[in-house]
Amino acid sequence: MGTDELEFWRSLVVVPTYASYELTELVDRGLTPLAAILAGTRNTADTLTTFDRVGSLKPSKQANLLLLN
Repeated sequence: MGTDELEFWRSLVVVPTYASYELTELVDRGLTPLAAILAGTRNTADTLTTFDRVGSLKPSKQANLLLLN
């Protein structure tokens, strides 16, 4: 998640639980669950000026989904 996530995935060292771990850490440090999710999706895409292609679930946008229970 976040702006450093691009390099993490490019390295091909994929740890499936990394994103959920990072979400948990953000919430443990005071963010609401929604704010933590937005930090790794919409806010990051906006910062990287890629929100027209990623960062939300809409037709024609690229998406990877992380479903948490």
